[in-house]
Formats: sequence, structure tokens, C-alpha cells
Amino acid sequence: GILYMILKALEFIPLQEIPMQYHRVIKNSCNHLLSLQNEEGNFPMMEGYNVDDLVHWCHGAPGIIPFLLQCYEFYQEDRFLIAAEKAGDLVITKGVVKKGNNLCHGIAGNVYSLFNLYRVTGDEKWKIGGYCMANCTYIKEVQIKCAKHRDPTRKVIGTPDTIYSLMEGRMGLVVMYMDLLTDERMMRFPGYEI
Repeated sequence: GILYMILKALEFIPLQEIPMQYHRVIKNSCNHLLSLQNEEGNFPMMEGYNVDDLVHWCHGAPGIIPFLLQCYEFYQEDRFLIAAEKAGDLVITKGVVKKGNNLCHGIAGNVYSLFNLYRVTGDEKWKIGGYCMANCTYIKEVQIKCAKHRDPTRKVIGTPDTIYSLMEGRMGLVVMYMDLLTDERMMRFPGYEI
């Protein structure tokens, strides 16, 4: 998230005014994050953490997609777009997560990552994937699996601890539904993307 914000800020500063050592540090950091992507397209929750089954906005591929797309737009290097699309493919195949519908570690957050890809590439694959994933937020069978998912970090199984919050509760789902009523290319992850 920090590198994403730094790259966004650099859009407002002429490149020749940014000291070269800052460019090197930022680019090396971007390269390092890119090097952490595994074969499947996911990213570890933290460096050295080898469990890669977390496909949530807060942990894994969905949350790093906006960063990779920002790198692609800033540096104009296809490798960042290729990595973002690889992460997007993982979101499509494993992004209907059992923790629920919320933004942080649920289906709604993953919807935003697919629409990020659609906005930058214009590829209908991401738009269709985003809508299909959004549909899962009200398919009864999916919701039953979410409700029965055993998560030791929750106080009550099947219920977010902060049920009405933006990031972990139902409000994030409401915001996602509202965004789906607008132009998909205008969708931005609430409170994060500029």
C-alpha cells in the first residue's frame, strides 16, 4: 500500500525533480515485491510466509493488483501488467473466499481487483469475472458455505466481528453494489485507491 501511494504521489512531481537515489529505492522496492509472486500468481502474506492459500484483499493477489497496475502505468513495463493479470487469473479461480462478502478478506474486495484490471486493460474477461464474482455474494449455496466456515479468528462462526463496518462488515458489500450501478471503469477500492 505504501509503494502504491508513493507512485501515485510521483504523478504530481516532474520526474526531473525527483533525486535519482529515490528513483532507485522505489524501483528496487517494486522489483522486490514483484519477485515474491509465486507460480500460481499469489503473493505471500509476509516475506518468508510460504502458505499461499490466502486470496484476500488484505493478504495475497487481490490487494497487490492495484499496485502492480500502478507500476505498469508509471514505469511502462509490461512485466508489471503480466504479473497483475496472473494475479487476476488466480482471483478468478480462487477468489470466492469462504470468509464472506466483505472488502478486506471477502468476495467484495476481490471484485474490485478484477475491475481494476478491466479499467487498465479494457479486457472484457476482467469485467465478466468481476460481475460473476459479485453474483456470488448473493448465491445461497455460497453464502451457506461462508456461514459455516470455521475461522478461529472470529468470535461467532459465519458472522463478521464488526458486522456493519466498511472493511469487514456489510457496509463494504453495500458500497460494492452501489459501485456496480455506475461505470465499471470508475470503480475504486473504497478508502484506498485515488
